[in-house]
Amino acid sequence: MANRKTAFFYAVLIAHDARFLGTGFCVRMRKIMKQLRDEKNPAVYELTHVEIVTAVEMLLHHRDLTLQDADSVAAALEQYRKRPALGFSDCLILETARKAGHIPLGTFDRNLSKQDGAEGL
Repeated sequence: MANRKTAFFYAVLIAHDARFLGTGFCVRMRKIMKQLRDEKNPAVYELTHVEIVTAVEMLLHHRDLTLQDADSVAAALEQYRKRPALGFSDCLILETARKAGHIPLGTFDRNLSKQDGAEGL
């Protein structure tokens, strides 16, 4: 069951009649939540690992939303579940590069560079 923060996140999408979400939305999810906050919900954008997983799962399984490259989002979510220290954004960038055939992904991030398909610069 979603908590108040993820429920708010989800409600904002529905209220704005969102039907298609690009991968850029998923990459910037925390920043978008920060921009949507108000005085009544000052910490709504501070999503935990579990809340991010829940929010992305809700987006992936929603009957009225289409996610760009949903298969890459799902693969990124699996990586993020296993290695939350990477951050969901980095996992999604890596999976998007993998799908596009642009592996190895060059990165300055030490943790990301240790992942299959990534290479430290």
